[in-house]
Amino acid sequence: MASVGEGCGDRALYEFDRRRAEEGESFRSAYRSALASVLVSRSFFNLEEGSPGEKRARLNDFELASRLSYFLWSSMPDEPLFAAARNGELHKPDTLAQQVDRMIADPKIDRFLESFPRQWLQLHRVGMFQPDPKLYPEYDPWLEESMVEETTAYFAELFRKNLLLREAVDSNWTILNSRLAIHYGIPGPHPRGLTRVKLGAETNRGGILTQASILSLTSDGTRHRPVHRGAWVSEAILAHTPPPPPPKRGSAGADRG
Repeated sequence: MASVGEGCGDRALYEFDRRRAEEGESFRSAYRSALASVLVSRSFFNLEEGSPGEKRARLNDFELASRLSYFLWSSMPDEPLFAAARNGELHKPDTLAQQVDRMIADPKIDRFLESFPRQWLQLHRVGMFQPDPKLYPEYDPWLEESMVEETTAYFAELFRKNLLLREAVDSNWTILNSRLAIHYGIPGPHPRGLTRVKLGAETNRGGILTQASILSLTSDGTRHRPVHRGAWVSEAILAHTPPPPPPKRGSAGADRG
């Protein structure tokens, strides 16, 4: 991490001095050029670890600090994390556990709780195929937004309360607002904002797999796609990318005479 920052800074200072001395540019123009050189540097937008061609079995403490911070906070390490890295303590199990606990307790963990489930569960695909308005006239932007919010809030509840992993796929509760409650056919009174709600056995809505966001992103807007849904479960939940389909040998269900 330190080498990345130094590399960007050295490049900016060099560009600034060159523009001023060799080309006689004004302070403002030279500053603009120096800043542009930083923004286009791969060291600015990449987290580089080690040297090209170098093979190592583990990260050094500064690299570990960057991994932790950008994963949990989507930001650079803070001073306590840098201090642990400078002192060569961060790789020690007790220190590492203490730092992770501290980072999880920090409000910046909200960034992780929002971004991780979106990436993990591919929630950006919600709304990619808009439902046919003739089949689903009740579908609207508020419902679509609420569907994604249910899943991210559900993940946050699991994480913050350290709930059992099985509740990710089977639970008697979810996080709802009034729009989703109506969509799911849950009787009132309905919550205004996102609220944890206990579900009756008749709803069949416990767990992530039955949430509207997941059912939406694994369909095409007009029909269910069980093969695509199964492939999504294999990839997102079981961490196994299914093999490509076999060569086409005719349409399924075709009359074979």
